[in-house]
Amino acid sequence: MLQDGLGDVLERGTAIRHLVHQSPDWDRYLLETPSTGEERFTLAGRMPDHHPLFNDGPGTFHDLQVVAELIGELGEFVGQRYFGIAAARTGLCYRFDLAVTELDHWRVEPAGNRLTTRLRVLPVHEFGGAPRSLAFHYELEMDGAPCCTGSADIVFLTPVLSRSYSRLSRGRALALLQQQDAEDPPRLSTEPVAPLLVGRGKPANVLVAEPALLTGPRLVTQVLVPESHPAFPEQQHTPGLLLLEAVRQAALLAAGQVRGLDPERSTLAGVRMHHRGYAEPDLPLRCSVLPGVLERDTAGRPVVPLTLTLTQHGRTVAQAGATVVQDF
Repeated sequence: MLQDGLGDVLERGTAIRHLVHQSPDWDRYLLETPSTGEERFTLAGRMPDHHPLFNDGPGTFHDLQVVAELIGELGEFVGQRYFGIAAARTGLCYRFDLAVTELDHWRVEPAGNRLTTRLRVLPVHEFGGAPRSLAFHYELEMDGAPCCTGSADIVFLTPVLSRSYSRLSRGRALALLQQQDAEDPPRLSTEPVAPLLVGRGKPANVLVAEPALLTGPRLVTQVLVPESHPAFPEQQHTPGLLLLEAVRQAALLAAGQVRGLDPERSTLAGVRMHHRGYAEPDLPLRCSVLPGVLERDTAGRPVVPLTLTLTQHGRTVAQAGATVVQDF
C-alpha cells in the first residue's frame, strides 16, 4: 500500500506505522536496483496502547524496548526491499544502543504519543551483490520533540550459516553444562520477584527471580524464560527482545535494592546491548548486575549506571550497559 507515492503502511502488533523512503539516489530506486549506499527513511506512528508488555506498569514513561522491537521488525523489510537481501536470510540484531536525550518528552500522555523515527541505513560488508549486514542510525521525536538517539547493527545469515551457528552455540552450551562460574552462587532462586520491583504490574510479565547479593556489591538473578509469551516471537533461541526486557528488569531491581531508587518512579534512560551468542531457552540463564555510583542528571534526578552480563554456565551470551533514572 503506497502513501504519497513512495511510502509503505506497516502493521505490526498493536500499532500501524507509516514508512517513507527518502533516497538520495532516486534513479536507482526507480530502476528497481538494490542500493549500495546510505538510504534514509522516516517512520511515523503512535506508541502502542494495548501491548501485553510495554503497557504494563506504572504508566509514567514509555519503554525503550519499543524502539528495539521497531528496528527488529523494520530490519528485514528494509533489507529485502531496498538492499536486495534474499528473503531466506535471517536478520539478527546483535548490537542495540539507545540514549534518552530529553526524559520529559518520553512521558506517557493520556491522549497517546506520536513517535517519529528518522533513520539512516548503511550497507556493510557487501558480498554477492547484497550486504551481509545493515547499520542503523536513528533519531526519535515524541510529538515533534527530540527525545532519543541511537544505533543498531543487524546481520543477515544464510540458512546454512544460521543452522551452523545454531548447532555450534548449542554444542558449546551443552559442553559447559556441568561447569559453574566460580564467582557465581551455585544455586539461585527461581521464585519471581514482585512485579512492582521491576516496573511491571502483572506477575506473568516478570522475567527475573529473587536475587542473590554478592560482594562488590553485585546482584545476580535467574532469568525466567517463559515457554510462550504474547510479546515475544516464537524462535528456536531465546528472543533478543526478551533478553533486553530481562536486562531492563534486572537493572531496575539492582538500582532499587542496591542504590535505593524507587522502581515505580524509575525508567531506563539509556541502554547499550551486545549479543555474543545464542541463549538456549531450555538451559538456566542468569544475569549479573554491577551497579555504579549514584549520580545526578542535569535536572537533579538520581541516576545509576549499571553493567550487566547474561550467562549460561559461564558462557556469556550478552553484555549490556544501562542507566536507570528516578523521576521526582
